[in-house]
Amino acid sequence: MTCIGEWAFSNCSGFTGSLNIPNSVTSIGKSAFSGCSGFTGSLNIPNSVTSIGGLAFEDCSGFTGSLNIPNSVTYIGGNAFYGCSGFTGSLNIPNSVTDIGHGAFGNCTGLETLKVATDNPKYDSRDNCNAVIETATNTLVCGIKTFFIPNSVTEIGYGAFDGCSGFTGSLNIPNSVTSIGFWAFSGCSGFTGSLTIPNSVTSIGIGAFDGCSGFTGSLTIPNSATWTYPVGLDFGDCFDGCSGLNSVTITGNGAWNTWSNGLNSSQIQTLKVGSEITAVSNSRLNPGVVRSYAEVPPTCAENTFSAYGAELHVPSASTVAYFTAPYWQNFTNIKNDLTEKVKLSQNEAESIAGNTLQLKATTIPASKAGEVVWSTSNPAVATVDSTGLVTLHKKGECRIFASLESDLAVYASCLMNVNSLIGLDKTEATIAPNEIMMLTPTFDPTEVNDITATTSDAAVALARVVTIDGKKQVQVVGVNYGTATITVASIDDNVLPATCTVTVRDAAAGDVNGDGKVDVEDVNAVINIILGLAASDELRAKSDVTGDGKVDVEDVNAIINLILKV
Repeated sequence: MTCIGEWAFSNCSGFTGSLNIPNSVTSIGKSAFSGCSGFTGSLNIPNSVTSIGGLAFEDCSGFTGSLNIPNSVTYIGGNAFYGCSGFTGSLNIPNSVTDIGHGAFGNCTGLETLKVATDNPKYDSRDNCNAVIETATNTLVCGIKTFFIPNSVTEIGYGAFDGCSGFTGSLNIPNSVTSIGFWAFSGCSGFTGSLTIPNSVTSIGIGAFDGCSGFTGSLTIPNSATWTYPVGLDFGDCFDGCSGLNSVTITGNGAWNTWSNGLNSSQIQTLKVGSEITAVSNSRLNPGVVRSYAEVPPTCAENTFSAYGAELHVPSASTVAYFTAPYWQNFTNIKNDLTEKVKLSQNEAESIAGNTLQLKATTIPASKAGEVVWSTSNPAVATVDSTGLVTLHKKGECRIFASLESDLAVYASCLMNVNSLIGLDKTEATIAPNEIMMLTPTFDPTEVNDITATTSDAAVALARVVTIDGKKQVQVVGVNYGTATITVASIDDNVLPATCTVTVRDAAAGDVNGDGKVDVEDVNAVINIILGLAASDELRAKSDVTGDGKVDVEDVNAIINLILKV
């Protein structure tokens, strides 16, 4: 027997004792043992098994001890071990596994630690189990006692940790994550402490943190996040049941829509408005304390605040501005006591993909310099390390943030404009009239659909794009004596162009002896001039091939290059 078929022993609840699968079995089909709750003891999966189907051991709650997945397994289907609450200890999933279905280990409440390591780039983060996020070249560790998301993770899929109520401690979402799916952490009531969503996150799905009642203190979320909701569901479910969160910090750069972010405005006791927030829309907020670090009062709407009895703390240099700004002026208890600031060496920068840029941050007071933490709004475009060194990855735009770790509402940002650059194998060249030269462009084919080639002076040199062996090249032909610039650009204008300076030499250049051709005899003629064996002014003038006013070995090399057409 090499295969245990689909539904083979489904709901055979009368089985007791342990289950031993023979070494001949290579695949366990869908729902093969689902509902076999009578099994007790260990589950032994032999090294011959390569595939475990969806729901294969669903609700086999009687299994106890550790669960060992052999190195032979490459696929674990959705809900494969869902409800196997009797498994205890650690679960190590080997590198051989490249595909783990949604909810594969859902409600395996006895597992203390789950370790997943895979280098397979095709691993689908949208179809992961309740403890697996995405392909990770680093090790992803999560479980009841340990929870770690590596920096390689860019997307937390829908339902990724749904119902994992045993998680304890803080939830740290790395700056690499750009998307948090529907119900990703729904029911994870054991998380404690503050919740910080990094500036890199641009999408948060419905119910992402529904029922996370253990979070206490502050919630920090960027204004870059958009909120995605299925038809017919209340957007408030994003943080519904997060009753412990009473302080909200809004960060990022630009306008903030607090009403559409799924927060229950009645639970917000302290509102912190970040340094670069420019507008706060209708929210009907009524916190007891508002701390606005923006030096220019953000634009408010009529219903941004439902009352104005809160303490309003503002930057000391902006007191007059808040006293006169629409709606802010309605606060009766204004305190101008916010003095902490972060400043960057640059507020805007432009460079080329592949380059690096060092940003420097200064703080007020200076003693806060050691608290600066760095983040990026789009890690695909640019990343930043703990020293402020920015690495540019691809064409696009993002912001690099420097924030105070003790208060993330205090920050500054630099807008990064990253361009791609077409490269050429030559940046300068010399050719003769009627001579053809090829330029080979280098570029990222995902960013360049087609290229154009133009010349600054058609009387000197011409250029055109040709395709040779399926590759784009630029053909340049010399016309007449002079210099022209050949420009190679993207037809979509989505990358920076590259140039090559082409010099077309005089047709007589290098013909020292005047016989109408450039050959070894001209080399000998120049050598004779250098050795003093010939000294006529006409011959000496023709021997200065490089035009530097002297006859030397450089002129010999120049003639040799002309002969070789280098």
